[in-house]
Amino acid sequence: RVAQTGLMVPHKLPGRERKPRQLSWSSEVLFRVLEQHEPDHPLLEEAYRQATHTFLDAETAYSFLDEVQNLEWNLRELPVVSPFSFPIYASKIKESMMLEDPAAAIERIYFEMYSRVESVAKSGSRIIGQD
Repeated sequence: RVAQTGLMVPHKLPGRERKPRQLSWSSEVLFRVLEQHEPDHPLLEEAYRQATHTFLDAETAYSFLDEVQNLEWNLRELPVVSPFSFPIYASKIKESMMLEDPAAAIERIYFEMYSRVESVAKSGSRIIGQD
C-alpha cells in the first residue's frame, strides 16, 4: 500500500490493471531494495509504521503481553497445523509456493495434510471435530 501511495508501484499499466500478485511482488522487491540501500527512506518508515500500528495494533498487543506475562502457560505439540496457526504456516511456505505452479502446490499440500491426519487417526489420537 505504501509503495502504491508513494506512486512507486503503479496500480495500472498502460491499457490494463495489474493483478494483485504483481502488485505484491513489485512492492516486496521495492521494500527489500529500500531496506538494503536506503533504510531511512520515508516510504520504508511509513511501511513499518503501518505494519506496527495500523495492521498489528501494537498498543493493544503490548497491553495484552503485559497482562499475560505472569500467567502459567500450558503448551502442547499438535500433530497437525491448527486453524489458528494456519496463517503463520502459510506465510512460512509462501516463498516455496511462489516457485511452484499454484495448482500443483495446492495439490501437494492437500495430500501432505491429509496423510498427516490419517496417520494421527491410525495412532488413535483424537482430532478436534472427529465424532
